[in-house]
Amino acid sequence: MSIQPEHGHLLQNFTLGTEIRDFLIQKRTKGLEPHEINSFQFFKKGISNSIFFHSPFLLPDIIPSIKQLLASIENEEKILLYGDRDTDGVSSTAILYHFLKKEFPSIHLEATSSSKNEAYGLCPEAIAKIKKFKPKLLITLDFGTSNANEINDLAKQGIKSIVIDHHEIPSQTIDSCLLNPKRIDSIYPEKKICTSFLAWKLSLAILFYKSLEYNKIYKISNTKEIQYYQNGIRIENPNENEAEIFEFNKEAKIQEENASLYASIPGVQLVFYEQLKSIPDLFIKLTPLSSLTGIGTITDMMPLVGENRSMVRLACDYLSELSTNLNTPSLPGIKMILTHTGLLGKKVSSKDLGWGIGPLLNSAGRMGQTEIAFDLLLADTEKAAESKIKELIKTNEERKERTKRNVYKTEKFFQRNAHLTEKPILFCYEPDLEPGVSGIVATKLVETFQKPAIFITPDHGQARGSIRSSGAENVLDLLKEAQDILNQFGGHPEAGGFSVEINRIPELQEKIYTLSVEWLKNIDKPVQQIISDLKTRAQDLDKNLFHVLEYLEPTGHGNPPILLSLEKAKVLNFTFMGNGKHARFKILGAGNLKFIIWNEAEKMSRFVTMKESIDLWGNLELSSFLGKTSLQFLVTHYT
Repeated sequence: MSIQPEHGHLLQNFTLGTEIRDFLIQKRTKGLEPHEINSFQFFKKGISNSIFFHSPFLLPDIIPSIKQLLASIENEEKILLYGDRDTDGVSSTAILYHFLKKEFPSIHLEATSSSKNEAYGLCPEAIAKIKKFKPKLLITLDFGTSNANEINDLAKQGIKSIVIDHHEIPSQTIDSCLLNPKRIDSIYPEKKICTSFLAWKLSLAILFYKSLEYNKIYKISNTKEIQYYQNGIRIENPNENEAEIFEFNKEAKIQEENASLYASIPGVQLVFYEQLKSIPDLFIKLTPLSSLTGIGTITDMMPLVGENRSMVRLACDYLSELSTNLNTPSLPGIKMILTHTGLLGKKVSSKDLGWGIGPLLNSAGRMGQTEIAFDLLLADTEKAAESKIKELIKTNEERKERTKRNVYKTEKFFQRNAHLTEKPILFCYEPDLEPGVSGIVATKLVETFQKPAIFITPDHGQARGSIRSSGAENVLDLLKEAQDILNQFGGHPEAGGFSVEINRIPELQEKIYTLSVEWLKNIDKPVQQIISDLKTRAQDLDKNLFHVLEYLEPTGHGNPPILLSLEKAKVLNFTFMGNGKHARFKILGAGNLKFIIWNEAEKMSRFVTMKESIDLWGNLELSSFLGKTSLQFLVTHYT
């Protein structure tokens, strides 16, 4: 796929501040649904992020799940939380563990996670582990949707199940409670929310269910039509003679809050938020857990629009306050992560979650040592958390080294087998490749060759692989066609994982090559046009502009950082970094602002020497190094 960057609207045409902000919001929210837009419009001081959350009672099976869980607690049954090995799985397990332990101190609760030799989901090793725990109620987090047979078998053995998951729905669904917004019968507005968010929603729903607000009916009559709401859901005209109905004066509430913006917030969300505020300590109990929800949302690449955006903003705000407000309640593991990553006492951004905290937690699962991250997040004292954070940091360094080795071996593999780069899809397997980082390496292959990639490594007697799309392809469709060869597979349309017997890899390779021709036939590969949000001058790139752009935070998947561009920039002081892979430089007229480019230093150096001036595209961001924070421009494209 070729990329053609273009310049966008000229910054000079706007007044710095509100005018730029409003223009960028309008541009960024074009084509979004109303419930996805609201969180962009109303991030004002004094308006809570929580006002944009949808009611958890819109989720299918939420009430049966609550009743099942509360019944198990009341009957003193053993409950087992079983989370997936990735960051979302570990975070969601920790959310529910901490919540249930604090809300129900006498609960018989244990928690574990998949790791080491286990395949994805309820594999034989997972089933064996569950039976050792001997629970009466099993709650799976971030897997289970595709394990209908296993869950039904457990039910026959007296083990009930609640599945909390966000993966694609297969043709055969489970008979037990399934909290998954992608269910066909789901009326939940957001389909792309992570399991951590679902665990947080279940926690909120339990508090609401136990409160006096549960099943109360409110009506708003001072509108064009009378509207009725119950548990955060709009309902049709109830019989006012048979049910007690409470009046909610929306206009009075707007005046009381002195926020005219409230007028645009849907009545259902406004009423539900006011109900949440009336429940004692609800936000005190749930806000610390939002840090884990934000991390899960970012690391699982959920689109940062709608309530995902609100949750990540809530998480970042909470994490930023931890060191400035000593009375802020915190999870020991999270506080220890902030301390050892240098983020404690600083303003935490979505980038910090995605590039600092997320990969650190994820490294444990990649290296087959999920229990390190798991024990860190479940720790109830700082002393317990401190020993685990040191182990986790060491594990992350080992993960980085393993990634480097695998990338190097992969480069050599395709140099020796250059003809394989001409295939419709990249397929890489070598006996000496190391497990645990296949997803990272597959992503790097996609970036290098601009086509879908499969990367497979041997792992404890069999092989595990990752597949990544390069654009609009649905990788699950391809894996389904090859499922007769695979032991297991799962994931998302953009990224999947699978296991296969080592002796069947050649067979899989040939089948993938054959299937991929038809798979890719109807996928358009147009030239990707990249147009900057704002065309700037060198002197425009300062903290004043950065503070205006901050209004669009949090940024990430589905809401990328604001793209800026410069025309005819003159490069000064080009300096190589990182063994020549990266570079920093300055631009005439931009003062001491640093410009950074990653992984293309040598290529850009040759380009700069041939040009008197160049055009640049990139993002203005804050950089922290050795305790100092400065502004820098991250270059993403140049011509």
